[in-house]
Amino acid sequence: MKIMRKIAFLILSIFTISSSIAQINSSTKSKNQTELNLTLSDDREILNDGIIYRIEKDNQTLSAHKNGKQMWKTNIIKVCGKPDVGNAQIRYIKLNKEKINVIFGKHSFVEVDIKTGKTKFLGAD
Repeated sequence: MKIMRKIAFLILSIFTISSSIAQINSSTKSKNQTELNLTLSDDREILNDGIIYRIEKDNQTLSAHKNGKQMWKTNIIKVCGKPDVGNAQIRYIKLNKEKINVIFGKHSFVEVDIKTGKTKFLGAD
């Protein structure tokens, strides 16, 4: 009986450890993530195809980095102006093939070119 208990304990321990490792691996993966909602997460970076798209600490600036070097940087609020409604900070970004869609303030929309950082105000509702 003691041997059976030890075997059962060993099997249960192995299962628990392997489940924990799988959870750790899945939670640290950020490859090919395409969106970031700052109202739901404290994350500030998207890693996609070797490029890190980062919302800086001021919550107004978006930048892109590859191999540790900055590719471009744009301050959304300085380029587009303060929003009519809401705080002057980025709330949400979504990465598409060629653009990053950004929501700042409450309902202000911006498009940023992923290669150049060129920023275009799309409007507000």
